[in-house]
Amino acid sequence: MGRIQTIERKEELPASPNDGIYVIIDVLRFSTTCVSLLANGAEYIKPFQNTQEALSFKSDDADRIIIGESGGEQISGFDHNNSPTALQDEDVSGHKIGILTTNGTVALGKTQPQKAYIGGLVNAEAIGTMLQDTDDDIYLLAAGSGGTVTDEDLAGASLIEAYINDTVTEEKRENAEKRVKESTYADKLRERGFDEDIDHAADTNRYDIVPARKQQIIVAQDQ
Repeated sequence: MGRIQTIERKEELPASPNDGIYVIIDVLRFSTTCVSLLANGAEYIKPFQNTQEALSFKSDDADRIIIGESGGEQISGFDHNNSPTALQDEDVSGHKIGILTTNGTVALGKTQPQKAYIGGLVNAEAIGTMLQDTDDDIYLLAAGSGGTVTDEDLAGASLIEAYINDTVTEEKRENAEKRVKESTYADKLRERGFDEDIDHAADTNRYDIVPARKQQIIVAQDQ
């Protein structure tokens, strides 16, 4: 196994990222949303860097779904906010999803052209065990928010690293969940009524799905 390094916020990533495997960690909520959508049968997720590109993606096919937020608020013209629970009662099986977020899609874009996966608490074991056998360097990219470090993303990075190193304990899992639920951004989400999103994001190992970027779209790793 190569070295494992945590990058505490996306702004610390150089313009030309080092060779290796990148795990994008935006626990509240990009990572959790991506894992949830693929677990519920979405064909793929296409990340966007601006609103117009996402709206054009939708206009090309009315069956496509676009989700996203700016500053936590749903973007005008989009079908849903960047919420892992908003689509739980909607059949997304076979649908092509577009996504645009304040931090997660930006962090993912910064890792081009390197191999990239999406990780959070909900798939920490799946992604951690998958990476145990790699010889590549692993970069755990905590997205952060607005240029600042966010504790929920560092909690996700810490737990994924523990799974890679096979040093997970019940105490570490519980601590990660606690950090997510007590984070500053979790408080902001509660103020907006997204309590269920927080609980969902802190539900460790809810899914056995590893989202992977392949040819500019995000698919489940086994595809």
